[in-house]
Amino acid sequence: MYIYAEDGFAYSYQYGATPDYAEHSFETSLMMNQGLQLVCLAGIASALALRSPLILLQAINGLDSIFQLGNSSFLATSASPLLEAPLNYKPVTVAATHIVATNPLITAELLQNTFDTYLAEDDVFTEDFLETIIISSNYSSGLDSTARSLIESIGSQIVFLPASTNSTSSIPPPGPVLLESDGGTIKVSKVFRLYTDTYSDFVHGVYESDGEYKILSLVDPVWGYPLVPVPSRLYSQVDSRPLAGKRVGVKDIYDIKGEANATAPSIQRIIDLGGVVVGKQKTSQFASAAHAWEWTDVYYPQNPRGDGYLSCSASSAGGACSIAAYDWLDFAIGSDTGQSIRQPAAFAGVYGNRPSQGIIDLSGAMPISYGTDTAGVFARSPRDWVQFSKLWYDPALHQGSYLNDLPDLDIPDARTFPKRILSHRVLMDYSTLGPRNVRGSSHSGWYKERLRIVGSPTAIASAALY
Repeated sequence: MYIYAEDGFAYSYQYGATPDYAEHSFETSLMMNQGLQLVCLAGIASALALRSPLILLQAINGLDSIFQLGNSSFLATSASPLLEAPLNYKPVTVAATHIVATNPLITAELLQNTFDTYLAEDDVFTEDFLETIIISSNYSSGLDSTARSLIESIGSQIVFLPASTNSTSSIPPPGPVLLESDGGTIKVSKVFRLYTDTYSDFVHGVYESDGEYKILSLVDPVWGYPLVPVPSRLYSQVDSRPLAGKRVGVKDIYDIKGEANATAPSIQRIIDLGGVVVGKQKTSQFASAAHAWEWTDVYYPQNPRGDGYLSCSASSAGGACSIAAYDWLDFAIGSDTGQSIRQPAAFAGVYGNRPSQGIIDLSGAMPISYGTDTAGVFARSPRDWVQFSKLWYDPALHQGSYLNDLPDLDIPDARTFPKRILSHRVLMDYSTLGPRNVRGSSHSGWYKERLRIVGSPTAIASAALY
């Protein structure tokens, strides 16, 4: 059965039949002002796909919803939905999939390719979100016969948001959403998957809502581990910013707007680049160099290497351990005063750095030593670490001398290719070197030996002078 709305009235017909008035009608002025259409394509009952039912668990932080699908838990930002519009539709709360149509005619092949892409690229989206499919477009789009057959076979419903209401700014991003209707208003909300912090690396999860970050104080009901909300990676498909959709954990010395009045400039830079802050991470008391057995306020972050009970050193340990442990997290922000990033990175087997002092504004971060504090980042890949660092350490955020009494930072252009490279090929025979020089005790003596034995066929050393 095919149901659609037009001119303020609801019509229904079987395929090939003449439309007739349905028993109910919408308010004409409402539909004309909002321009919404609703199309519900009911699936054949015998062909219903086996899906996990949506179970609403609780409301938190002023109407935000916690729900369960199968073995996974999710958070929906119902208090600040992506889209809210008047629509006379049956009261319902369902997991839904939003698709932004770019073709006037939607085929089964297009739908199937979209579903396959969503499943391959996103760890939040599951087939349980195919209960209802929402399609947005900047123009009128329709389903061909193959698409109708596919929708019937998987037992889904279709909701069209027509071109008349879909300006670029109002179209929600593609991906999994929560669809809620109270009978007169439809709401589409962003969805976060709740991951369990099994290695005790986070203080708590956080998520963005209306420009501020809310604390997610929920814990795993069995073991009491914090739950960390991560948004769908599909939401960043329409975001051109260089860090769009990258999930970032932040050491619990940096301010984030919500509990604090403003976000630290260094963290705001990441958000402006498209990064998504998902939680505050553990540090030892006062971000000190405390060993694991000296952590008294909270349980120390656990290193996934070895038997799972090793530590990641101290201070920025939560960030290092989390990057080693969780593939759903992309970056973690720490700080380095003595070796608070470098040593945890070494313990966890990840990449981390201590940059030049003053390279980024540290206002809004708890200070340890104004003269030696720096901000760094953890990553699993050297390529990701380099790309993030080049974007993050922006000259506009160089720290002024008023904070640390250091001279203003002056960084020469490091991207210019050398104008001249001198390459010296030196043949060397290690057997002619004395034990002292072979062991490297005297590097200058070793170099002289290399020059002295030019012509030996045994070894070659090359040097590049810039």
